[in-house]
Formats: sequence, C-alpha cells, structure tokens
Amino acid sequence: MTKPQLLFLKHEFKSDAIQYLKQENVVAHITFADAHTSRVDRILYGRPPKAIRKGNTDPNSPFQHKRHDCAKHGKFLQFESSNSIRAGKRTHSDAVHSAYLFKRYIGNPKISAIASPNLVVSGMFKHQLDIDAIKCMENSNYSDKFPGISIEVEGLDKVTPEIYPSKVRPPKFIIPGLKTPHDLKVAIKALENLPKLTE
Repeated sequence: MTKPQLLFLKHEFKSDAIQYLKQENVVAHITFADAHTSRVDRILYGRPPKAIRKGNTDPNSPFQHKRHDCAKHGKFLQFESSNSIRAGKRTHSDAVHSAYLFKRYIGNPKISAIASPNLVVSGMFKHQLDIDAIKCMENSNYSDKFPGISIEVEGLDKVTPEIYPSKVRPPKFIIPGLKTPHDLKVAIKALENLPKLTE
C-alpha cells in the first residue's frame, strides 16, 4: 500500500535530493467554552487526581497546568483557564479527532476554537551531504554538545530545519514550526540546495 502523502502537499512529493517526508507531530490549541480544571477534576476523579502529572505548579504562574497522557491520542496540557494544548502524532485530522475525544473525556464541554500553530515534519536525504561545507555556511549553527546542525532559512519566521549527519547513511532532518504550505516549500528548497558530498 502506498503511504499517504502529506496533507500540506497538493501533489505527490518528488525531489532529487530528498528521499521522503512525513508528518511527525501536530500541536493543537483548544479553547473550551466551559472547562475549568477544578470542574474537570471532579468529573474525572471525584477527588484530587493521582493519575495525571502536574507541570508548572506555581499558583501565581499563568502556565500552571496538568498533563494528561492519552496514549496514541497524544498529551494534553490542561491550564487553569479554558485553554488546553494537545501535542501528538501525526496529522491535523488526528489532532482534531483527539481533541474531540478529550472533550468527551472531560465531560463534553463545548469547543470554542481549535488552532494548529505548529507542525513538525521529518525526512531523509538521498545522498550524503558535505557536512564541513555546511558548517562553514553563514546561516548554519552547530555545537559539539548537540548532534544536529540548524539551518536558518531566509524569509521564514521560527522555522529552522535541523540536520542530523550520519556516517552510515544519508542525513536525516526535521523541520519544526511549520504553519503553512509556503513554509514547508521554502524550507524544502533550502535543504535541496545544501552542498552534497562529491566522491
């Protein structure tokens, strides 16, 4: 069976430099009309919950939240406001489906809004790259403490591809922070133009 193509791509993906692309993670922001955490705790547990992890526990912090691990449906961060954040695999439709399952799980409050501000894509090159040449590029950043090389792409805001070199196979990469098909197109073009290793 042929793997489904990225929803972000209008046509089948083809590239002389990149072997494949796949969606890895979709972040969704969900606003419930009525889902304050104390109400949710009563619905789920009837007593102070033990089965969920607490994130930021500072009572004065706007980032105070509880984290629900929902297996294949991702992780939900539930804030003191009516807002929740979902992070998990794999597509935008998965994110919306998971949000509605979580909605039912917490007592079926109405959803006021869902937005997806961040998509992470991964892939692999077809050929070995000239890593030394890439490290000398003005728009690359790397550290001996971190295995990847980040590439700043002109015209993209908060979208920074990261390359992970390997001696036994062509490098893999991730592209975090994608918001639009244009972001993906520009990032892929930048990766395709990276110098290849010549034999």
